Amino acid sequence: MIFIDNKYTNYYYSIVDRAKARTLSPEIYSEKHHIVPKSLGGDNSKNNLAKLTAREHFICHRLLIKMVENDDHKKKMQFALNSFRRASNNQQRYVLSARQYEIVRKEVSIARSQSQMENKFALGFKQSAETIAKRTAKVLGQKRKLWTDEQRLTLSVATKGKSKSAEAAAKSASARKGLPSPHKGKKWGEYSEERKQSLRKPKKIITCPYCNLGGGSSNMKRYHFENCKKK
Repeated sequence: MIFIDNKYTNYYYSIVDRAKARTLSPEIYSEKHHIVPKSLGGDNSKNNLAKLTAREHFICHRLLIKMVENDDHKKKMQFALNSFRRASNNQQRYVLSARQYEIVRKEVSIARSQSQMENKFALGFKQSAETIAKRTAKVLGQKRKLWTDEQRLTLSVATKGKSKSAEAAAKSASARKGLPSPHKGKKWGEYSEERKQSLRKPKKIITCPYCNLGGGSSNMKRYHFENCKKK
């Protein structure tokens, strides 16, 4: 049998059997579920299908991870569970709580980690000297594409009136000459006071007009302003 004989399998079949014995009202949203998943050898036959509510469907896919012993089967069920984080116009996925979302992410993370560990593709592979020579010859002598007059004008307007600090100018000159950056390996005490003040300068703080909470622009725009709970 593909499933382990444990309590999770018993829970699973109790949900499935109850679903097959009932008739859901057309007003109740439901999803077709493969009792034996197709990735584990199941088919589209009527006996292998059950009409579940969105919540039941999510629970069944959580149970399936606990019902298989084979590592490959477990990974397939973990990836299948990940689909419940996505919805579409034709699917009203069960709305996950924060705890359930965390569980799904954790299961998928485990599956992906194991997949990467087992990936032996190109392990120890080395390109031949001929292949390396062809690739080198292809790019040898290539030059950077010259800027158009429009690009030069745009850059000129954007930087007009702006002057670089001595350190910035030195860094640019080093880059042009292929020299190492003047900041590489530099200690805090070696910076000029102007540079220290620039590094100490706090990032821009913005305040939400609905809850008066202040913070960095990225998180504030994400969780406040039009998305603020006190709006």
